Amino acid sequence: MSTLKTSLIAAYCPTLGKTGYTVVDRTGRGQHASLTNAATDDWFDDRGFTSLRFDGGSGIATVTRLFENPPSWSVTWWQNLDALNNSQTLVSFGSTDLWFHAPYNTNLCYYSKRADIRPTISATAGAWQHVAIVETGAVGKLYFNGVFIADFTGGSAGVIGGKTFQFGYAVPNVGSSTRYVGDIGIFRRALTAPEIWQLYQSGRGGLGQLLTPQRRNYAFSVPAAAVKSYLFTNRGQVIGGGTL
Repeated sequence: MSTLKTSLIAAYCPTLGKTGYTVVDRTGRGQHASLTNAATDDWFDDRGFTSLRFDGGSGIATVTRLFENPPSWSVTWWQNLDALNNSQTLVSFGSTDLWFHAPYNTNLCYYSKRADIRPTISATAGAWQHVAIVETGAVGKLYFNGVFIADFTGGSAGVIGGKTFQFGYAVPNVGSSTRYVGDIGIFRRALTAPEIWQLYQSGRGGLGQLLTPQRRNYAFSVPAAAVKSYLFTNRGQVIGGGTL
């Protein structure tokens, strides 16, 4: 997981807790996202995790621009949709470089500068699911719940550097379903299939845990020969004692 950590461009981890109108970039690079709704409305507690909650048409988190423009990149996130009958955009870079719809007529739909693909795999209403998109100069790949779904060739990968990055976004006047978004990672390289499977297996809070220093417990043992006893006496009476 250490190579995943060093490959991050930005990471948004609501599972690490509520942060008001700002969704903090946990990489420390300061590429924070701004929420448009009231801070209390966009945060949601669910089964021990915090997520972001967006309603149809108004909820959106925006990063003014991403600093880096790598030739290859990947983006991963967790999503939960309460309905599957509308086109709901979950993430986007700019206006033409990447749009991911979930669902689009109940199926996933990935639109990029390269291609528009609509694999016949359906999201599931009311369930947390993991999505990963990998883009290189030659080919793009889509993964769902850790499993490779489809690739697409031709054209060129979308440009993310300098682009506005948005998530939780809903196409204006299309649908009103609620969308829940979990931890999001943007990487400066093409992730491998085993890495994507690892992120999926680590669960909804896995990315946040990766970026949070872990506490360690230490146990010490003292040789019996090093233990010494002592007594306190007062006029021949023992009034206390202990060991060293």
